[in-house]
Amino acid sequence: MRVSKLICMFVVVLIVLVAGCGSGGQEAVVGPSPDGSSGADNLEIGPLVMQTAKTGNFKAVDIPSPYGCSFVALYGAQINYLASTAMLDRVIFASNRSGNFQIYVCNLDGSGSSLVRLTNNNAKDEYPRWSPDGSKIAFQRTWPKKESVICTMNADGSGVTTLTTDISSSQAPEWSPEGGRIAFHHFINQRWDVYTMNADSSNATNLTIAQGTINSSPAWSPDGRTIVFATNKYGDVSDLASIGAYGGAATRITNDSFRNRLPAFCPQLDYGSRIAYVSTRGWAHNDDIFIMTIGDTVESSFTAHAAEDTMPRWSSDGRLIAFQSDRSGNKDVWVQEVDAPHAMWQVTKHSAYDATPDLGSPTMQTERVLIGPDGSDRGGKNPLYPSAPAVIAAFNTEGYRNLVRIGVAAADLASLRVRPLSVGTAQITVSPSMPGVEVSARKIPNLREDAGWGKPAKVWDFTALNPGMVLLYFNPETGKLVTAVPVKDSAYSSAVGRASDAPYRVSPAGDGVQLTGSFSGVFDAEGRNLAESGASSVTLSADGQVLQVR
Repeated sequence: MRVSKLICMFVVVLIVLVAGCGSGGQEAVVGPSPDGSSGADNLEIGPLVMQTAKTGNFKAVDIPSPYGCSFVALYGAQINYLASTAMLDRVIFASNRSGNFQIYVCNLDGSGSSLVRLTNNNAKDEYPRWSPDGSKIAFQRTWPKKESVICTMNADGSGVTTLTTDISSSQAPEWSPEGGRIAFHHFINQRWDVYTMNADSSNATNLTIAQGTINSSPAWSPDGRTIVFATNKYGDVSDLASIGAYGGAATRITNDSFRNRLPAFCPQLDYGSRIAYVSTRGWAHNDDIFIMTIGDTVESSFTAHAAEDTMPRWSSDGRLIAFQSDRSGNKDVWVQEVDAPHAMWQVTKHSAYDATPDLGSPTMQTERVLIGPDGSDRGGKNPLYPSAPAVIAAFNTEGYRNLVRIGVAAADLASLRVRPLSVGTAQITVSPSMPGVEVSARKIPNLREDAGWGKPAKVWDFTALNPGMVLLYFNPETGKLVTAVPVKDSAYSSAVGRASDAPYRVSPAGDGVQLTGSFSGVFDAEGRNLAESGASSVTLSADGQVLQVR
C-alpha cells in the first residue's frame, strides 16, 4: 500500500489511494475541501494540491506500478490549479526596508504572503542563522552607539537572549552541527579572532589567538570537528584556513593572490569537506562564489557573474545555495541549484538592501505550480498550462516526480475515460511490467509533460492523426512518459467512449510487452513518431522503451 504510506507523509489527506503492484485501478474517495465545504473543488493527494471545477464527476484512478513511483490519473472535472508541495527550507535574511536592518523570514520562493518580520526595534539586526533543528535563530545585534553582540531568539522572533557583552564587537554567529555551541568572530586587543562558546554563552574560547590579526567568518564542518575561517595569517590578502573545533594549529586551504573569504560548509556528511566561499579569482576579479572540496586543488565557479555575489549559504539538503547579489541592480537574496543546470531565482525583490541570507527550518511549502496562471510557478516561471481536463501524476517517497497533461477540448470532456492497463481488462492477458494507461475521448490532440522547472513543456502532437484512444507507458522509476501509441480511429468507436471489438491486445514479450492492433503511430519519449505509416505490432522493453515496430 505504497501510496497510502506516501499520503501520510503530507500532513492533510483528502484523497486516499490504494496502490502498489497488482492493485486494480480503484477510484479514490474524495473528501471535503480544506475550507470545510463539500465537493471536489479543493483537493490534496499525496504531494499534490489542486482546485477543480465543482462537480461530482471528478475521479482519481490509481495506475498500478511494479516498483518505484506511484501513479494516479485525475480527470472528470476541469483542473484549474495543481501544485506539488514539499518540505522546503525557509529563507531568513536582514533588510533595511524599515529604515534600519531587521530580520525577516519567507518561503523559499519568496512569495509575499509568506514574508514575516521577526525583529522590530531601533537596533541593527544582521547575520541571522538557523539552528540545526530550526527552533532558534542566532544573529548579530548592534544598538546605537554600542558594539555588536551575539543574540539568539526563537524561530518566531520571541525570547531574545543576548549572549555576549557590548564592550567589544562580536559578529557573524554560526551554530555547531548539533546546536550546542556557537562560533563567531570577536574584536579584542586590536585584532579579530574566532571564538566558540556554548549556546548559553558559557565557556567562551579563543581559537585563533596564535594566528593572524584578522580571523573571521567561522564555518563548522558537518561532523563538528573542524572550523574553516578567513585569515590574513599568510599575507596581506585573505585566505581560508582550518582549525580544530577546540583549537590547535591552523592549516592553510587557499594559497593564491586572490581574496578568499566567507566560507560555508555543505551540511551533508556525504560532502563533509565541500565548501562554498567568496573569492576574487573569477574572470572579472569581483566577488564571486566558488565551490571546492578541501584537499582538492580544483575550485569550481558557482556564480561567474559581473555582479557582486557574496554570503553563500547551503540548504539543509545540500542541493541549493542562497546568496546576496546586486545583479538585479539592487542587493537582493537569490537561490541557485548546486548541480546542473544550476537553475536560479530571485527570492527578494525590494528597493531596500536585503542581505546575509540563510536557509533552514524546513516547512511544507509549494514546490512547483504545474497547472495554473502564467507566471505562477517558482520565480515567475510559467506552469505547464493554465488549466487541464486530465493529468497523470507520478510521485514517490521523496515527493513529486512528473506530470503529464492530457489535451482534450472542453466540449469533449464528458467523453474522456482513463483506464489502467492492468489484469482483468479484455485486451490484456498478463499484468504489465510497467505502468500503462488507456486514454480515450472523442479526440485527443496532444499531451504535455513537465520538462522541469523553468523549461517549456515537452509536447506530443497527435493533431494530424486525430486519435480517439492513446496507450501510454511510463518509466516506473522516473515517472516519465516513455511511449505513446495512438490507436487508429477506424478501429475505435470514439463516439461510444469505449472499444467496440478490442482494438488492441497486450501480451508478454520477454521482460516487456507486445501490443498488437491497428495503430496510427508510435511515439517515443521525445515525442518523435517512429511509425509514420502506422503499425500493427509494437514491442516494448521492461521500462517501456520501443524495441520493435512492425
